[in-house]
Amino acid sequence: VYDASVDEVWDACTNAERIPRWFLPVSGDLKEGGHYKLEGNAEGTIEHVGGVTRIKSGVLHGVVTASDLDTRVFPSVAGVITGMINSNPMSPTTTTLVGLFENPGNPVTMMKCMTATKCCKTNPSTCVILPAEVKMSLVGTLIAPDIQAFDAMGKWNPMPMGTMPNGMTLGIGFEAITASYP
Repeated sequence: VYDASVDEVWDACTNAERIPRWFLPVSGDLKEGGHYKLEGNAEGTIEHVGGVTRIKSGVLHGVVTASDLDTRVFPSVAGVITGMINSNPMSPTTTTLVGLFENPGNPVTMMKCMTATKCCKTNPSTCVILPAEVKMSLVGTLIAPDIQAFDAMGKWNPMPMGTMPNGMTLGIGFEAITASYP
């Protein structure tokens, strides 16, 4: 949390000299009606409507490392799914979730279900969905490395046509709405 006024934060986000200090080099016109581009990452437009200047729309491009998928994303998804199953063990949603993530033919699930309280099919109120089950599920095939973007030391080094995917591409588009500040 930074102790700054709305004007100070806006200046940090729209001043071409300040942006590279905390994010990426920027090019383009950061004035009303202008279009900007953050080097290799994002772009958008700026508008002024009814006395409010705002970043109107844009896109953000990035890559999530395979390591972050394994240590952050899959465990987070597993925790959320486990919470959904445990909180309403008899619902049709629970049945669908258990079927999606707990595969009796999967060695991870087979080992986990050797402890009855951890098995969702038999004990949905106490069970757990493991990160490895998320990774091996249909969801895991969608949240998977698809490009070779890092070298052996984990530094950014994209390899066109690379054969060892170690990053998942991510793109987010946005459209702004007007906000009010007290």
